[in-house]
Amino acid sequence: MAARVLRDPTAMALVVVNLAAGIFVLFHPPYTQNLFFLYWCDCVLIGMFGALKLFFVPIGLGPEADRHPKIAFGLRMAARTFLAAVFLFVYGFLLLCVTAILGGLAGEEERIRRADGLDEAASLPGLWPPIGALLAGHLFSFAWNFLAKREYRGCTAQEQMARPLGRVMLLFFILA
Repeated sequence: MAARVLRDPTAMALVVVNLAAGIFVLFHPPYTQNLFFLYWCDCVLIGMFGALKLFFVPIGLGPEADRHPKIAFGLRMAARTFLAAVFLFVYGFLLLCVTAILGGLAGEEERIRRADGLDEAASLPGLWPPIGALLAGHLFSFAWNFLAKREYRGCTAQEQMARPLGRVMLLFFILA
């Protein structure tokens, strides 16, 4: 991963945006809830772009499909829609589990910090700038790497569905 970051300016930009968002949160307590919320938002963005990417990866149908391009196009779109729906279901379920755990942690942190006079709910709207930066970074990476550089040509549907799952599973295991 370090080698890719060093040779790919968009990967480096994503790392910088993520670090900047994390540093931003460190200056806006409560730290735990805001860091986890920011990571959760990043997971949501990655899931949305992951589902979108499934509409671009090549879907092989076999030699017979080449004779009927309209039917092949319809079958490929149906397959891509199905894959995106399955991905969103699995990824969404994992993210829902993480959301429930985060809600429990936020409630505990609020109970503990109530004596300090911190209002956790008031801090969440202040996270829009780093969330917007994360969105801009992922959008730029998607447009530049995946579309402009045609990264999707070398990607299979299975790889594309599996890539984002590791990130949300990491959050799940950290929280569990």
